[in-house]
Amino acid sequence: MKTLNRNWQFTVGGLQIMIAILIANCQLPIANCQTIPLDSVLSRIEKNNPSILSYQNKILSANEMAKGVKSWMPPTLSLEFDSATVGISQMIPNARKQNAKKDYLKSLAALESNDASYLKNQFFAAAKTAYYERYIAERKSKVLKENLRLLQLILDISELQIAYNKSDLPSVYRAQAKLNTQESMLTEEQGMIDEATAALNYMMNENLSNNFSIDTVIALQKYTDQTPDTTKETLESKRSDIQKMNNSINSMELNRKLTMAQAHPDFGVMVQRNNTYTNRHPFMLGLTMTVPILPWVSKEYKSEARAMDFQIDAMQQQKTGMMNMASRMVRMNLIKLRSNYHILDNYSEKIIPAYTKNFEVSLLAYQQNTGELLPVLMAWDDLQMAKLQYLDILETTLKTEAELEKELESN
Repeated sequence: MKTLNRNWQFTVGGLQIMIAILIANCQLPIANCQTIPLDSVLSRIEKNNPSILSYQNKILSANEMAKGVKSWMPPTLSLEFDSATVGISQMIPNARKQNAKKDYLKSLAALESNDASYLKNQFFAAAKTAYYERYIAERKSKVLKENLRLLQLILDISELQIAYNKSDLPSVYRAQAKLNTQESMLTEEQGMIDEATAALNYMMNENLSNNFSIDTVIALQKYTDQTPDTTKETLESKRSDIQKMNNSINSMELNRKLTMAQAHPDFGVMVQRNNTYTNRHPFMLGLTMTVPILPWVSKEYKSEARAMDFQIDAMQQQKTGMMNMASRMVRMNLIKLRSNYHILDNYSEKIIPAYTKNFEVSLLAYQQNTGELLPVLMAWDDLQMAKLQYLDILETTLKTEAELEKELESN
């Protein structure tokens, strides 16, 4: 009767463990709070982040500066007491100079726009990284909670076996230590979730303690060497930092044009009225003109123009270096992704299924009193380590995709 009762208890315990394994493949309940997908996070950052919004005013400021270029210098009023002469003079700006200055100032607004796009791209990359960190931490927490349930059920069965002198005490203590370790790891992952959530709230300009849910499934993009938009020409057209370099070169060329516009003369008109009674011509009209082509005058702006030529050449070389670096980073990320995709497939299709079967066989043998606890724990340890390693590689892969998207600026 005792033997029948003992076998029945072991069978019930084994059934509980098998039920737990089935539960392990189910989704955990999602907290009752707002779910914010990744694209919504990026949208909120673009609309609400104060650092990005500040560039709107910088762009408006640069455009306003360009609007005032067509203004004239104030007129000059003169008064000569000895001859009772009153005069007024007005310099008339050269239209070529004004247009050159307007074009240069408008180019500065384009640079501010490039800076805004670059900053947005940096925030987007950081947001993706934080989002993926929380996603992986939540998945790891799910694995750890499953491990805790399994370990606790194994310990419950071990207690029954101890009562019948069928359990190995060192292995039981080992199982208890692993249970405590899992609890510590779970606490660590919760800390990662809180940190990532605070980082996302900061970038979205939300309250740092704002609680929300994220996507429970994130699919890999599966980039390949044939991924479009990886050519140098496309990188040049899409990357804000390279666009800024192009606009900086254009702005420097416009500044050089503005500097050389000083070679054009400015004109002025002067009107005088002489109140002397003997003066037969009380009104006088005069014209003035600057002569900027004289050698002692032209030396300065010509030297400035030559200096700008050197700066333009330097920026062209810097741009070439940026293009080469961008292409290199894209290539390295694609190579890394190709390797990671293969490793992830190997884990999901071969490694984890093999460890799962090993654990199930060891658990079944332990349930039927034909196996020991230590092999069960070793099989369990191999399985949970494989699951966590898979998630580590998945996190690295997601972050590498985010890094590639930052290099491609494909947001």
